[in-house]
Amino acid sequence: MREKSDTPRKGRRKTRDAALERRIALLESRNGLTHAMAAQVASGHVDLDTVLQRMALQAKVDSLMRRHDLARALATQVAMGQADLDRVLFKRRMQEHFSEMGSRSILLQSLAEKTPLYMCLHGQRHLEGPIAAVDQYEFTFGDEAIHKLQLKWACALSDKKKARRALGWNKERKAAPREPVWKPQERFCCSNKRLFTLMDRERTIQLQLLEGEQFTGQVKWVGRFEFAMTVKGGIELVIFRHALESLKEMG
Repeated sequence: MREKSDTPRKGRRKTRDAALERRIALLESRNGLTHAMAAQVASGHVDLDTVLQRMALQAKVDSLMRRHDLARALATQVAMGQADLDRVLFKRRMQEHFSEMGSRSILLQSLAEKTPLYMCLHGQRHLEGPIAAVDQYEFTFGDEAIHKLQLKWACALSDKKKARRALGWNKERKAAPREPVWKPQERFCCSNKRLFTLMDRERTIQLQLLEGEQFTGQVKWVGRFEFAMTVKGGIELVIFRHALESLKEMG
């Protein structure tokens, strides 16, 4: 009697197992589920919509990682809407730029390459030639030690004529020379982020220096104490950030 009662149970179990396997196979073929995920859905441990949402999220994460070289955690935040992709990529570009350009200096470049410069200093003074030495606060030109705060802008000596043609003036400022602003807190504030944003978006800017010089062009690179811009004539000139009086975006 016992053997007769067990046989139907085994048959029913085999029938249920076969139906489950067919359900699993159907989920795998129709929805692209792995066998493990299909088994969870078929057994009722999780609903199909939840699994499909997880798959879509994972596909988006993998795509972000491949396309933008993001870490998985950050790609997941972007995919889930917890982080903005444009901001993430902008921040990375800015970090990479300052890592490469933060310490760049036209003075050090002239010193290393022995290339002559055209430099404009406070008091409408101009220097032409190579740099002899550079330290933390001063540079040496010929036999003269000059404080870096005296510098306003500079370019390669070969670009002197084009730089002067690109130069505009605020006549009131030109008639009233000014000393450098010695206290950092009293200088015109133009943050790294603002300058980099203008460069990154290729915006045209107009700036004015403390003694009235005006230039219009686009930011090319940004360093801690200097930044370069391309101006009329396609040349590059370097602005010393401590000499800025104003800066605005054009158009």
